[in-house]
Amino acid sequence: MTDSSGPSDTNHHNKSTFPFKHTNFTPYRELLPEETPLPHDQDQNHQNIMQQQQKYLTYFTKLTESCATKAITSGYMGGLMGLGWGVFTSILDYGPRHGIHDVHMPGNAGFRDSLKMTAGRSYSLAKTFGFIGLAYSATECTIEKMRGKHDRVNTMSSGCLVGGAIGVKAGAQAAFFGCLGFAAFSVAIDTVFDL
Repeated sequence: MTDSSGPSDTNHHNKSTFPFKHTNFTPYRELLPEETPLPHDQDQNHQNIMQQQQKYLTYFTKLTESCATKAITSGYMGGLMGLGWGVFTSILDYGPRHGIHDVHMPGNAGFRDSLKMTAGRSYSLAKTFGFIGLAYSATECTIEKMRGKHDRVNTMSSGCLVGGAIGVKAGAQAAFFGCLGFAAFSVAIDTVFDL
């Protein structure tokens, strides 16, 4: 004779042994170090440090995005570019006129003259390129902040102002063509960098 109570007892036994079989049971685990709650005083100090770091980051961001910082940086880079260009063009200009072998002759008068020419030309180009970089960056940043937009109008306007300022000493016509030429050149450079 078969005992019909066997399977039901087994099912009852399974249900009583595994009460969490069909429930969302989360086994115990140790908390990671970053998950361990800090004491109140340490947590407050941590928040103060984070707020101080955020404040310094905000100050640094405002400093780097200011028009003065951008203008000074552009002027400095322009000056270095003009200095290098002056040295390069002076070497090219000196070699064909005096012979490249004369450069290596110590005490040569032509060599001393070439050094003076190189220094004068480099200094002049450094001032010009530095002024262009500083003035262009300052006017573009100012126009952008006034308009609240970043587009080609800022580039064209700042180029026109700087080009006109460079050519104004030579007269109205030179200022006009300087404005047009520098504006077109600025837009062309901006287009190339956007590619």
